[in-house]
Amino acid sequence: MNKRAKFLFLTLIQALGFLLFVELPYDSRLYGVFTGLALTVFSTWYGLGLIYYSDWKSRLAAIILPIMWFFGLAMFISVLELPWWWDIPILLLFGGVNYTIYLIENVFMVAVGYKTVPLYRAAFTVSVVVTLFASFLVYDVIFSYRLGFWQNMLIFLAVTPFIFTYIVWSVLIELPDDGKDLPIMSYVLASVWMMSQMAMVLSFWPTGVFKSSLYMVSFQYILISLIQLTIRERLFKKSIMSLGWILVAVIISLIVTVSW
Repeated sequence: MNKRAKFLFLTLIQALGFLLFVELPYDSRLYGVFTGLALTVFSTWYGLGLIYYSDWKSRLAAIILPIMWFFGLAMFISVLELPWWWDIPILLLFGGVNYTIYLIENVFMVAVGYKTVPLYRAAFTVSVVVTLFASFLVYDVIFSYRLGFWQNMLIFLAVTPFIFTYIVWSVLIELPDDGKDLPIMSYVLASVWMMSQMAMVLSFWPTGVFKSSLYMVSFQYILISLIQLTIRERLFKKSIMSLGWILVAVIISLIVTVSW
């Protein structure tokens, strides 16, 4: 079985597992989430041939995006009450994105060994899009519980390190020296701290669940762009101005669209 056929087969298995999760009663879905996460980890490692992989950092980094996608969509569906016919488009969405993640991670794992991979930049771009989408689903679930500001801050302190660790890893695998001389932890910790502070601010701001999640994802995109441009030494004045204007647009939108 070639890789694409294997990825398709595993995606069908995971889609079936996700369908079973959707059909579970609400009081049993927590157990379904843990079972689904275990299936996601095993399928990803098996599909990418990482079960006996010696590089444990790559093994752990490769499962972050698949876990985020399953967990984000599963929890997002859990807080909604959808009719049964929604199962079909949800499964198509889950399967399509899941198969795409397999292709992305396969390119990344090849890049770990060979560095210069023609499809790497395209895979990185798509991975950022999927990461932002999965993050939006996770953030929407977090804000939907309408917790206190300190609880939201702590949750973001716990969740976002995985996101930015994955982003940094996916950028570093292209570098010849894997960025050994770069302050990697500083990039991750600074981004996590700013995301937690933004979440704390939005806990007070009357923006609603959807808008709060959207603003968090917009802010996350700016941080991701800064990280990858800095690591690749392409943080020029033009790039800073572009990201600065995006930040200004987000802040203006945050102020103007608020209904006090």
